[in-house]
Amino acid sequence: MTTAPRPPSADPADTTIVRRAEPLDVPIRWQANGTARVAPRVNLEFVLWSHQEGMRPEEIVDRLPALDLADVYAVIAYCLRHPEEIEDYLRSVKEMEERARAELDVLYPDRHEHMARIRARHAAMQQERQAS
Repeated sequence: MTTAPRPPSADPADTTIVRRAEPLDVPIRWQANGTARVAPRVNLEFVLWSHQEGMRPEEIVDRLPALDLADVYAVIAYCLRHPEEIEDYLRSVKEMEERARAELDVLYPDRHEHMARIRARHAAMQQERQAS
């Protein structure tokens, strides 16, 4: 048997107490160079990209052990509440990466071929180990 919901009581003694949670300390530290860190060696974008890939906060902490689980939840909550600020930040990260790639292309024009040779050498060494 299902009971119908009670209408609100007019009795002042029958009140619900609502407690407000204290504000969260969001562990995002903005660096002078424009990057944001959530741990000494973990940039904000790594947490965001992991979350966007569908990783749960527990999985993010497993992948990046320098993080605290409560901090990951706080960072995700902050990012969900401030989407424009986070979009701007991610846009600036992409621009910094593009500038860095352009600088590397000028300084090391043959770096792609060099990396291809290293990967080929590594693959050959792995094949030799598996054969023996």
